[in-house]
Amino acid sequence: MMRYRQPRTYGDVHLSVQASSMHYCSPRQDGLRLRHYSLVEVALFTLDGRETGSKIYHKPSDLGLDRRLDHYFNEEGIGSWVPKGVVKQIRRELRRRNHHD
Repeated sequence: MMRYRQPRTYGDVHLSVQASSMHYCSPRQDGLRLRHYSLVEVALFTLDGRETGSKIYHKPSDLGLDRRLDHYFNEEGIGSWVPKGVVKQIRRELRRRNHHD
């Protein structure tokens, strides 16, 4: 069964990490715990502030994070096949960014 994982929030930025048979991850399987995936799908988004709460997707550098992380993200702001170590780096940088805002 495919499992949706709730995004983590860092100030105004939401970090979504997903992995299943329907996501760009490895292995491409349903029902595993996140720790069993070596590569995951990632999205960084903010909400537009209107009542609809539409998501606005971002590359890491759009948010002041390390520009080298952009290489994992497509033009729509989705990170495909992202190593979990990179996800940890994104989390660290988001925590740091949130403390400086």
